[in-house]
Amino acid sequence: MNLVFQLLILILSMCYVYGKKVERIAGGKEASKGQFPFFTQIVTSVFFEGEIEYYYCGGSLIHASWVLTAAHCLNYTSTSSVLPNKIVIRVFVGLITHYMYRTRKEDLDLHIIGKTHVHPNFTIIYSDDEKKYIARLENDVALLKTKSPFYRTRYIDFIKLRPAVGGSSYLCSSGVIVGVGSISITNSSEVSPSVQYAEIS
Repeated sequence: MNLVFQLLILILSMCYVYGKKVERIAGGKEASKGQFPFFTQIVTSVFFEGEIEYYYCGGSLIHASWVLTAAHCLNYTSTSSVLPNKIVIRVFVGLITHYMYRTRKEDLDLHIIGKTHVHPNFTIIYSDDEKKYIARLENDVALLKTKSPFYRTRYIDFIKLRPAVGGSSYLCSSGVIVGVGSISITNSSEVSPSVQYAEIS
């Protein structure tokens, strides 16, 4: 599994995240139903001393049982690939609204994560000795394996990855980012109730 994981991470990170320094992006256009059927909302519940804390992240459904996300989304979980009982990770697919604003009428699917695989060289580089400010993240990639598979529907599908030509990967010159949550870099409490997207190059 380790070799397969490393090869998959290499291919995906070469195509989507080459380690270039980029500015933070906020805002965008509202996504329509079914426009990004691979987009997942990841909700982690951490039970600690009688309290529950929630963490939210995005990801892409790359296979019936696999979700590609950022390693920093799992920074508070565990070094083991098997999740402890105090942590529950749920993955929602098919939503065009923020998880907190979902309705029962929405066509969505929900699965529980059974295992996590963080890039073995994931590193957080801080800009200060107190480790309060992050300068950059290296190898910020992870995979989540669901306990049961997702099934394709009109609004749920796997992301379409362009096959490598001649066994080599390539760098994308442009793309589309999809996300949900804060729409302001200066005001993190300003949250959009809908999934948004933006074109980048």
